[in-house]
Amino acid sequence: MEKFESTEALLSWIVDFFAQKFGNSAILKGGMSLRLMHSPRYTNDVDYIFVPFDSKKDAKSLVEGALSRVEGLRFESTMNSKALRILVEYGGQQAQIEINTEKECRSHTKLPHGTSANWRAIYTMSISTSRYSRLCHEWTFYSCA
Repeated sequence: MEKFESTEALLSWIVDFFAQKFGNSAILKGGMSLRLMHSPRYTNDVDYIFVPFDSKKDAKSLVEGALSRVEGLRFESTMNSKALRILVEYGGQQAQIEINTEKECRSHTKLPHGTSANWRAIYTMSISTSRYSRLCHEWTFYSCA
């Protein structure tokens, strides 16, 4: 089992875990998306849109299945009309995951320039449109090194 020194370290692990397990189906949005783009804004949860899904129930079973296979990780899920919320406890820290679903999501791609590090690409909601539409996102790249 991993040991995390902060909630943000656990949130970073969750982002990487979701990128590995769910790929382009898990679109990151909200405060953690801003943190990956070097915003000083603090966040205590991670928000996703899962596509293409008809309901949060479908995403719930998929996410719970993946989380249940992580040794030492405990979680509790609740769902209402607004979102699926999962409280995760792992590595000595707690964090919340909030998930909504959509049938489709359009893509806008941005590539990193002048970089030499190893990079992982994940979908994030576009800052310029996130306040107006849940259907727009872009690629965000963060260093795995």
